[in-house]
Parts: sequence; structure tokens; C-alpha cells
Amino acid sequence: MDAGAPAVDSGCVYEPVTLDRNNEPRNAAGHIRWCWPGEDRCTCDADDDCYRAAGYTPRCAVPGAPRDAGSTVPDVGSTTPRDVGTTLPPTDLGNTGMGLCSDPVPPSTGPVVNFDTIRFNWSMQCYRPEDGSLFVFVEDTENAMVALRFYDFLNNGGPVTGDTIDLSRVRAGTRPFFVSTLSGIQTEPTWRAERSYLAYEGQVVFHQLQRSSPVGTRMRVEFRNVRAREVRQYTNGRCENVPNGAQMTIRSLMLDLPVNNIHTNEDCIDWAGG
Repeated sequence: MDAGAPAVDSGCVYEPVTLDRNNEPRNAAGHIRWCWPGEDRCTCDADDDCYRAAGYTPRCAVPGAPRDAGSTVPDVGSTTPRDVGTTLPPTDLGNTGMGLCSDPVPPSTGPVVNFDTIRFNWSMQCYRPEDGSLFVFVEDTENAMVALRFYDFLNNGGPVTGDTIDLSRVRAGTRPFFVSTLSGIQTEPTWRAERSYLAYEGQVVFHQLQRSSPVGTRMRVEFRNVRAREVRQYTNGRCENVPNGAQMTIRSLMLDLPVNNIHTNEDCIDWAGG
């Protein structure tokens, strides 16, 4: 906590939030809540989406979770869309001892799923002009029930045309770029996934992606020999390894897709909060 910051007020409780499809916490109205309006170091944009700055400290108690430093982070389980009603803590509640995703990748005896490629039957490419971020999601819900997604913060040093990313240098699911995957996708009665993974090895080649005003242009992004390990991610951005978690490998995948505006594309509005 910052010097001079007021203590957490145990008399107030945050509104419930749920994780959307790209792991952002949203309230019942669908607005992003990494922090809450009126708090110090919390900025809300024109869409009423709120993002915390460095040094942010929550002012309210987290519902259903103790505030002492020795507490463990509740396991949120499966990735769920924002209409399920799961209440999740918005702040770090302590280390569970599993190791953070930024740590070296631990050895695992968990199951391994191997794919030559992902033959996706649905995709979504959503560019947010406000912060220059691009969210891409492709999934196979006809056969393997898996998905691959990546975030590229173009205005914050994210890769563009001509760049090749070595995923062994991408330690955590944070800006300016990272790749994650999902397995065990179920679409009924609501969309969910059994396991979430973070890529830790392989290459991503950006054959074509425009940094400035990419909406309406095409992106051509190639994935080579991607390896990902199972992780748990929380609404506060915390990411932890899963002991002896599952592993996923994807030998090759080429995405040749148009870039859409998060605020005008129907899929982006429905799934990415546009």
C-alpha cells in the first residue's frame, strides 16, 4: 500500500464482477472494472470501463475473501463468459505457493495435447482505438473444442509487420503481447472452457499487421511450434502456474484475417465488450 493511503474500508463491498471471454472483469452492466470509479489511481474512459494505474490500492473489502497477506487467491476454476454471475476478487490476496507465470516454467507430469494446427471455425479480431490494443480469438468448436487467442498492445510496443516474437521471452500474460490457449470448450448451456494455458515457447511471425489505424486492413500472423502450459488467471491480472498442469503444443497456424473495430463489429461487441 502507498504511504499515506487510507486503509481498506471493511464497511463497503465491491459490486460483483465476472470474467468475460478475454479474462477482463465486468460488472452486471458489462463495464470493465479493474478498479472502481472515484478511487485513487483509477481511470475510467468514455465507455465507463475502469483501469488501474501503478500503485492502485482498493478501498473496499473484497466480498467473501479475507484481506490479510497470508490469504490464498480463490481458484476461479473454468473460464466463464460475463453473464454467469461468478463473483471474483479484484485484488491480489497473497501467494498460493504455486509459482507465478513470470517464474521459470516448472516441469510437469500432466497431460499433453498435441495439434498439427487448429482448424478454427470461428474467429474474432477486435481493435480498440482508445488504447491501440488488438484482441484476436480463434476457436474450433466443431472437433477439438480448443481455442487460441493473443493480445497485441500496438500503442505500447506490441509487434507489427516484420517482427518475430520468441515466446520464451514472454514470461506472463501482460502488455505489450502474449499468447494463450484454451481446451475443453463447452458451448451449452453457457460458453466455458475447462483449462486455460499460457504460451512459453515457439515463434510468432508478423507478416502483416498495421500499427496505425489497422481497422479494415488484413493481418497475417504465423505461429510456429507453440508450447503452452496450464495456468490460472484472476481478475486482478494475477497469473499462476498449475502444479503438474496440462500442456498444449501447436505445430503451425496461419491467421489471415481482417482487423475489425471493437465498437462496430457485432462479435466484438458481444464477446469483447465493444
